[in-house]
Amino acid sequence: NFSVVGETEFKSARSVRPNTVIILFGPNDLKLQIWDPKQYRDDLRAVVQSFLDEKSVSFIFVATPPPMYIPGVQAQAANAALCGNKNGASSVGETASASIIEALVTEFNSSRVRVVDVCSSLGGTNLSHPEFFFDNSRVTHNTTQDGIHPNDAGHEAIYRAVYGALARPWREESYVPGDMRIDGIVYDGYYSDCLVHLDLNGNDLQDEEEPLALTDVAGEYFFAGGSGISEMLRDAPNAETRVLPSINCRDTFTQQGLNTVMRAVPGSETVNPLTTLLRALAKQELSEYP
Repeated sequence: NFSVVGETEFKSARSVRPNTVIILFGPNDLKLQIWDPKQYRDDLRAVVQSFLDEKSVSFIFVATPPPMYIPGVQAQAANAALCGNKNGASSVGETASASIIEALVTEFNSSRVRVVDVCSSLGGTNLSHPEFFFDNSRVTHNTTQDGIHPNDAGHEAIYRAVYGALARPWREESYVPGDMRIDGIVYDGYYSDCLVHLDLNGNDLQDEEEPLALTDVAGEYFFAGGSGISEMLRDAPNAETRVLPSINCRDTFTQQGLNTVMRAVPGSETVNPLTTLLRALAKQELSEYP
């Protein structure tokens, strides 16, 4: 019920230099007695901008909030404003429109800022999933099931919506037709936040001008460098893709860090222990039979 900008948790979230940020304003921000669309938008803009200013942040996912399963025109209007009225005219006189969150993300005009549609996953303005707020789908209003705070099933639905957005490949949006693309997945369990190095001369060093990429939560990475990478690889018979151990690089399932360099030939669909072994065997064979 008060600003988080000066709070310890907010400062801590910035101090850890995150790569990916998920922002979801919670149910207390939607209380009808304090609901102010302009204030909501301004506060959200300030929080997004504060993370956008952090050089470590690659992506910011701004989530639409869960809808309010409570009666009244005011609640319906708030739901339409926050979830977006995707079904055309409604009982509160709204026309088909984007949500406050979608409009804000468009305003930033940055590929680093993206929308997660949590609201639709929890029933949207049609309130089609009361089971995420009320046991046995009982649409009642009481102190333990207030129609605003999701239950365990609702929290699982939020998790699935957010995870789906994080795991969805976004590299197509950055792809320019005609680019030479080197992309793949780092997998032994998916490795996220790992630095991927295209070692053009095969010297095991990160030389200047050699392309770098960072894996996402699904272990995916890509280099998109147009004709530049094409020309580099044409004259680079010893090139290989290397995944480098780093502080934030870890298996998303076990949370174990990467303690060795993994390798593959450029263009390989995956980089994993097997491709690393194959690269080692190939190098050994080349050294034995020059």
